[in-house]
Amino acid sequence: MEAAKLVPLPPGSISEYDKDIWDVCNLGMAAQPATGDRQLNFTRIPQHWLRQAAKQFIRYTLATLSFGSARTRLSALKKFATFLAQFYPLLQPIEINRALIMQYLSYLHTCGVSSSSRAGLIGGLNSFLSLSARYGWAVLPPEPLIFREDYPRPKKQCHATFPQKYWSNFTSI
Repeated sequence: MEAAKLVPLPPGSISEYDKDIWDVCNLGMAAQPATGDRQLNFTRIPQHWLRQAAKQFIRYTLATLSFGSARTRLSALKKFATFLAQFYPLLQPIEINRALIMQYLSYLHTCGVSSSSRAGLIGGLNSFLSLSARYGWAVLPPEPLIFREDYPRPKKQCHATFPQKYWSNFTSI
């Protein structure tokens, strides 16, 4: 896990963090080893307040987790931004409440994403909401809005065992 390193800026330059598309190599991090991907793109978050708070959240994620975690969390915020743009285009952050989160959970269910993907989207949003409220990145309600029971249950895998008493029938053939 590689945390972000601060790189001094040349005089007169714009901080990478102020841009809407970040090149992580300009933040002192390496590109994604498997894909060579090196960008974090915030342009698909149309809500100004959400984009600015998302940048703070992703900057925090780069410093504490990894580039891969930052990409996953950014994807969660883009999905939430899409939901808000479609159903609540004028919503302000303080208006986010449990009823809206319940609608978002239903929306995710209708998007055709797998249970594990839904869990990741919910987890990313939950982290964003709680950290944004804690650090003041957006004016959000202070109470928790997402709970453990909001996550999809993992599908139980069937690990059937073949009874030993029947095994001899196959080995004698």
